[in-house]
Order: sequence, then C-alpha cells, then structure tokens
Amino acid sequence: MTTQFLIGILVAAMAVVTIVLAAVLLLLRDYALKYKRAVEGRYETEAKQPVNRVIAPVLGAVVKFHDPSGAAHDALVTAVHNAKVVNLVIVSKDDAKTDGYGRELERATSVPHKSMTHAYSYYFRFLEEEPNPYESSTQQG
Repeated sequence: MTTQFLIGILVAAMAVVTIVLAAVLLLLRDYALKYKRAVEGRYETEAKQPVNRVIAPVLGAVVKFHDPSGAAHDALVTAVHNAKVVNLVIVSKDDAKTDGYGRELERATSVPHKSMTHAYSYYFRFLEEEPNPYESSTQQG
C-alpha cells in the first residue's frame, strides 16, 4: 500500500469520526434543552400547587395529633388507610400511666388529616402545618 492511499483512509476515518461527534453533540444539546424545560415545568407546576396540599404520610412518620380536647401531641404513624386517614401511637403525657417500659402508649385509630375537618380536635397534621383554629359554637353561626 502506498503512503497516499493510507493518508486518504486516515482522512476519511477522521471525517467519519468528526460527523459522528457532531451528531452526538447535537443529540446531547437537544437532550439538555428538553431536560431544562422539563425541570422548569416541574418547578412551575410545584409552585402553582396550593400550600395546604396533603402529602401522603408514611409509616413511622412523626406528626402532630390533636386529641379530643384539642391538645397537640407528637405521634407516630402506625398505619396509613389513605392519604388523609391514619392510625397513630402516642406516648402518654400522664405521669400516672407508666409501666416497666416507661410511659404507656396510647393509640388513636382512623384519624383524619386536618384538611378533612374544621374541628379543632381529633385530627393529625404534619409538623410544618398550622393547627386548625379554635372556633366556639357562637362563632360558628
């Protein structure tokens, strides 16, 4: 083989590599633009969501439980019935309720999320949420 022939093959190979690299760069640029638009769209969608939307609790999550008297307690989620109803376990605040393991545990079942009730008692909320306001029977109408 002559030197000129080998140089011709090398130039042709370099041209093919250049074309392939240009195509890959165009594909990467297109992918980056699509990704950027998707991310921007996701953030715009999240920003438009109402602040009080309910996210589904998970087992073991710490939430605030408002007992029948309206007092708030830290509680653990022990069962999730759907995004807005859970079962909870609460450490008793009563000093008299102790056993060999420490404070006794109290349970609350089928507890609705605060968004499902306007009452100031017997509901759960996430730690970052504000409690339902107290309204006396005269304020309710």
